[in-house]
Amino acid sequence: MIPNLLRLLRRRVAATWLTLLIIISFAQPARPDTVELPLDFEFSGATPPAGAAPWLTAVFDDQAGSVLLSLSADGLTDSEHVKVWYFNLDPLLDPAALVFGPPSKIGTFDDPIITTGVDLFKAAGDGLFDIEFKFANAANQGRRFEAGESMTTEITMTGGATLTVGQRLATIVSESDRLTRAINSGV
Repeated sequence: MIPNLLRLLRRRVAATWLTLLIIISFAQPARPDTVELPLDFEFSGATPPAGAAPWLTAVFDDQAGSVLLSLSADGLTDSEHVKVWYFNLDPLLDPAALVFGPPSKIGTFDDPIITTGVDLFKAAGDGLFDIEFKFANAANQGRRFEAGESMTTEITMTGGATLTVGQRLATIVSESDRLTRAINSGV
């Protein structure tokens, strides 16, 4: 009688642990999506930057209801700098509804001017884009977005819509190679 009772008790304990493990595995918070876009191809026919590719990197990282965008110029050298960086958005979304937070910067460059519009910008070489980050292009090197510098900005949407990398950006990555382009100069 006691061995049967022990077997029954063990089964119930094992079933309880199994149920608890299943609940815990489904209760894990969703991991944010991250998309990294290394720019390692000079598409316009100009001279490529002198440094090792990727010359520029854009990283989109999901946050609670927003996306954190980080731009980095780690592969540029000497006087190379970014004049303009373009992005596209899911065609189902209105780029005018995007709100860009103040940039957090590493470097001495001026804040970029960010402008949006459906297919409003044409990059040298090819493609129409929805979002333009325009950086200073002055002769004063301290104002330009140059080698080793980076910035991060939080992107939200007006009207309470949720912006996510996984639902909006990944769709475009799989459909088009025209997600981002940057124009650099000084090479």
